[in-house]
Amino acid sequence: AVLGAILINASILDRVALEESDFYNISHKEIYSAMRMIGSKNLDVLVLSEALERSGELDNIGGALYLATLVNQCPSAYNYENYVSIIQDTATRRNIIRCAEDLAKSAFDEQVNVSTSISSAMTSLIKSVKISGGAVRTSGYLKELYNEAEKRAENPQEIYGLQTNLHDFDKITHGLQRGEQFVLSGAPGTGKSLLALQLACGMATSGHAGVVYELEMSGMAVLRRQVSAISKIPTDNIRSGKDMNIKWHDFVKAIEKVEKLPIFISEESNWTTIEMRADIVKLKQQHNIEWFIVDYMGLLSDRYGDDDLIRQAYISHQLKAIAKDLNMAGLTLQSVTKAGYSNPSMANVSGPTAIHHDADQIAILSESEDIPNVIELRWEKMREGRCHGLIKLVFEPDLPSLQCYTEEESNKNDYNDWTN
Repeated sequence: AVLGAILINASILDRVALEESDFYNISHKEIYSAMRMIGSKNLDVLVLSEALERSGELDNIGGALYLATLVNQCPSAYNYENYVSIIQDTATRRNIIRCAEDLAKSAFDEQVNVSTSISSAMTSLIKSVKISGGAVRTSGYLKELYNEAEKRAENPQEIYGLQTNLHDFDKITHGLQRGEQFVLSGAPGTGKSLLALQLACGMATSGHAGVVYELEMSGMAVLRRQVSAISKIPTDNIRSGKDMNIKWHDFVKAIEKVEKLPIFISEESNWTTIEMRADIVKLKQQHNIEWFIVDYMGLLSDRYGDDDLIRQAYISHQLKAIAKDLNMAGLTLQSVTKAGYSNPSMANVSGPTAIHHDADQIAILSESEDIPNVIELRWEKMREGRCHGLIKLVFEPDLPSLQCYTEEESNKNDYNDWTN
């Protein structure tokens, strides 16, 4: 019916979002493929018949007589959208059955890596999902924009995203924004993980649940840092036990405080973006999480092509899609090249330029050249708001914690007095 409708009205070809693989019948696959090659402008039964004859497929599909039959047996070209919908639905169902059969086969074969099979099946299932709606008039978005502005005008707030409680950071970003991807980069030792986890605790303290995918450190190490920062007990003391008896009360209070935070942590090192998306969807449904952190992008296990830059571009696209599609605030850590050690700029963020394009914000950490124990966080990209912002953060002595170093404080002469 679909093929007959196209032959009756060739312009329908430009309005049909079908793939060759959506057709079950091999002959129909060949006919539709030939139609696409010809294009709607020149398509008719005669041209299609000649094209199939040149490719040697005309006899295989039943000859010119079968093409004429398609036209004669088409109930109505006006109902082509319903015919297309039926084909898409059955194609999706076939793909689900195929994926289930492949998974069952893998489950029985002990030589097969089951995790890889699951990831492959999830990718196939996601690709089989058809777009529920196309482009719409701008009036729909403008109405949404108007309602948002009206609601904000009733109660103006400087922080309209997810508040991190790091004042200078929130002042520039207005909080981490849902649906956006924030890339935090910097040379080793500049405190990327430390800052990310501190932002996580800040958002959780503000009532925003989230998940941390810690691919580099253990979950114990992550929590040790946070307990140390809150209790003001150096991590060395917690690990060695030195002076802990006299500080035990503070330690327990910090444990209790961190325990109440709505933060989920995974220390698994073999996550793929497909598996991560599924986990985030589950956590969002069960615990209403609003943000995710990936530490760091380069350690994700996605396999995509033989070129590592292509693989990283794919990972970047997937992480951006997770933030956008699920309306989550995404914070991803990424390294810099060796050139970035001395020249911390967006151009020296490791990986393909796709990372630069996908990110809504990019900020880079580097050591201050003027003040000891101070690092600078400089914005290199921001889709909305003030770009090239700069804040200074100071390491608390012997503690895994960062505090804002304001312009007012930077005017003080005695740095030791300030830290005290």
